[in-house]
Amino acid sequence: MTPVTVKTFFIALVSTLFLTGCVQQTPVTPTPTVPLGIAVEFTSIPSEVDFGESASVSWKVSGNPGSISETRILFDKQPGQAVLTAYSTTTSAQTGTIPQTFTASVQPTAVGFVFMRAYAKIDGKDYFSGEEKVEVEAYEEGTEEQEEEVKTCPACLAPSDWSACENGTQARENFKCSAETNFLCQPFQETQACEEPVEPQPPIPANVEFTIEFDDAGFYPNEVQASEGDTVKITFQQRTTNIGFGGGDLISELFNSGTIPPGGTYVAQFAMPGTDVKVDNWWPNKAVYKASFFVRVK
Repeated sequence: MTPVTVKTFFIALVSTLFLTGCVQQTPVTPTPTVPLGIAVEFTSIPSEVDFGESASVSWKVSGNPGSISETRILFDKQPGQAVLTAYSTTTSAQTGTIPQTFTASVQPTAVGFVFMRAYAKIDGKDYFSGEEKVEVEAYEEGTEEQEEEVKTCPACLAPSDWSACENGTQARENFKCSAETNFLCQPFQETQACEEPVEPQPPIPANVEFTIEFDDAGFYPNEVQASEGDTVKITFQQRTTNIGFGGGDLISELFNSGTIPPGGTYVAQFAMPGTDVKVDNWWPNKAVYKASFFVRVK
């Protein structure tokens, strides 16, 4: 070989070796490692749920036998990473042993989607399932599945009047309507305690007596009182002064005294009627009125 040829061959050989070394030294991205023996995965989850209702979710923690310090469902309105702080809401914590299946109810907070992961803490380490989502639909009235017939009670008849009080009780017919009566008005007997009225007893007649003086100017006193039915006895005593020489006649609907001379007396007795009794004093045989006296009804 000529010197030029040898030099050219050497350069080509070095270049080939250099390029081969660069290809062999290209770095390889490592494959993420997953903890061996532990798996957290959903076993039952609905695809959709009505807003206001809860979604029943089941998940399983499997792997080598051991204790589960806690496990729960993490959920939020937005998707999140596999870290505890990525989700605003969780279900109540549960404990158990591996392997075990758990169930919890997730209550969505808004219409749209709810994103969730199953979480477990084992030997101080956190394990998460893949993220799942459930569609939360607004409640639509009028659908056969959601709307049920709303039953209401009709206007029932008014209750009857209370019966007379008997033995401390009175009754009446009333009506009731509810789900127990299948929303129909049903009559029932209603009772209540009462007090029987006490009939007023008529007053016991009494014997009442009065002595009344009189002259041409009037009676002293000019009226008295008595109850209906009382036996009234009145002694009329005519004074000796301010009296005409002929005396006076006492006349009422119940009696007539005839002429009473000055200083004379007359006794009238009668059963007190229900109205006032009026007694007039007249001049004898002259029909000249002098004065009046009254027995008033109490």
